[in-house]
Parts: sequence; C-alpha cells; structure tokens
Amino acid sequence: MLLHIMRNSTAAEQQYVQIEDRIIGCGIFFISTVCIGVYINVLTTITTEAEFQKIPAYRIMLHAGVVEIMQLIFHAISGVFTFFKWTGGDVCNKICGAITSGFWYSMGMLMVLLAYNRFVETVFASRSNLLFNHRATNIYLLLCWLPPPCIIALFLTKYVSFIYKPSEYCWDYDYVSAPSSQYMKTFEDWLALVEVFLSATFYVIIIWHIYKLQRQTSTVAHSSYNRTLGIKLTIQVSIICGYTALASFVWKFIEPNFLPKNKYVFLVMNLLWIVWCGMNPYIFLIFNKKIRDRFFSNFKVGSPKVTITHGPRPSIASLQL
Repeated sequence: MLLHIMRNSTAAEQQYVQIEDRIIGCGIFFISTVCIGVYINVLTTITTEAEFQKIPAYRIMLHAGVVEIMQLIFHAISGVFTFFKWTGGDVCNKICGAITSGFWYSMGMLMVLLAYNRFVETVFASRSNLLFNHRATNIYLLLCWLPPPCIIALFLTKYVSFIYKPSEYCWDYDYVSAPSSQYMKTFEDWLALVEVFLSATFYVIIIWHIYKLQRQTSTVAHSSYNRTLGIKLTIQVSIICGYTALASFVWKFIEPNFLPKNKYVFLVMNLLWIVWCGMNPYIFLIFNKKIRDRFFSNFKVGSPKVTITHGPRPSIASLQL
C-alpha cells in the first residue's frame, strides 16, 4: 500500500512538472514572439522613412534591432524547448547557444556605440559631421558585426559551449563537457562591466550637459534644446542604461551570491534577458510620436501616410528615440 501511494505521488508530481513546463514554455514563446512582431513593425517604420536613414543614431538602432530580434528568435525557440523538454539533441542545442551568444556580444558593442553617438551629437555637435558621417558610421557598424561570426565559431568548438537547459528554464555555459567555458564566462563578466561603465559615463555627461544648457538658456528660441526634449532624452537614456546596469548587476553579482539556485530564479534571470532584448521598440513608441503615429497607422485601413520632416542635419535634439 505504501509503495502504491508513493508511486501515485511521484506520478502526480511528474504531471505537475509537465504542466508547469508547458505553461512556462508557452509564456516564453509568447513574450518573445510578441516582442519580435512589435520590433519588426517599428524597424519597418524606420527603414521605410528616408529621413530616418540620414540620422546615424537611427542607423545604429536599426542594426541593434536586428541583433535583438535574432536573440528573441532563439528565446522563442527556447520556449519550444521548455514546452517539450527537449532541445533537438546536443548539436542543435550547441548551435542555438552559439548563435545567441554571438549576437549578445554584438549587442553590447552597439549599446556602447549608440551611447557614444549620443555623446558626440549632444556635447560635440560641431564635430558630429566628422565623427559620424556616413563612411565613419559604416566602419563603426562593421566593427560591431565582427563578434558574431568569431564568437559563433568559438562556441561551436569543443572548448566552449553555451546551451539551453529546459529543466532549469535558462541558458547557461556547459561547464561539464566544455571546461574552458569558465574562462569565457569570466571574460564575459568583465566585458559587460566595461560596456556598462562606458555607456553610463556617456549618459551621465549627456544629462549633465543638457541640464547645464537649460540653466544657461532662458528661452527656447535661443537654444536647440527645450525642456520637453531634455526631459524625454533624460528619461530614455535612464531607462536604457539603467535597465542594462541593473540587469547586469543582478546577473553578475546578486544571482550568483545571494539568490537560491533553483529553476524559478533562473527563469527570472532569463526573463530579464528577454525584456532587455524586447524593450527598445516600446521605448520608441512611447517617446517618438512620429514612429508611434506610423506604427498605429499600419493597422488602419485607408489611413494617410505619416510624413517625417527634419532639417538638413538632424541633431540629437530631434532624436525623440
């Protein structure tokens, strides 16, 4: 009788875990695919408006969007892995992890590049034509696209492996079959710290510079900045950089040192990554009326096309990102 009860209890527990896996798998898949859909719509708006392509910051954000969409695609795939508790085999899992990691490294560089662009456009606007002309921007973007193939090639070797673990609801390095992964993890931690520090430094200077200009300027007519644009820019850069810094702090310090090692904590860490990849289009929609109007006009039949007008050389003040 006792054995029978134990078997029933084990069967009930396994059924509960299976239901839980399917609910969480569907949730991960749903969140990722919704973010992908919104992101594609926003990027379509940016690419179809010629004026946006003249602004280096939007070109950088376009490339960042492609990188983040690629990561979101593999997050959606991880939702399928979780649902079926099957990764398609070790090779498939390794390939997915390698591609995801490659684009993660590229995103870090694009984040710093965007911060640097805003810094130049705000603090050294007179040099923006030199530092962010079309050719220079192409070179910056090319450098940001170098990590994916290199990282992917490295992660496909036997020395480093980054895989999805369905039973833990997260992506993680495979320290068992690829011991050198520990060195890569250490490098990744330090690289993230440097990227966050550089971006935060640029944003702090930007905010201080805008504040100083507003203090020195008594009327909007005598300045390229006004209070509304300054507040919007401050909020945007605070959200982007603040969330990145917070997520990195949680990933690199809080989670390994203070949080329990269970699948629910790992799930939250994974969701932080998904939100990081998918938050930018919503920021665009909240703060950029031009993109917001065009975005919603795509869902209206027979609505007039939204026109975007800028000066001959848009400045950071016009970037209601």
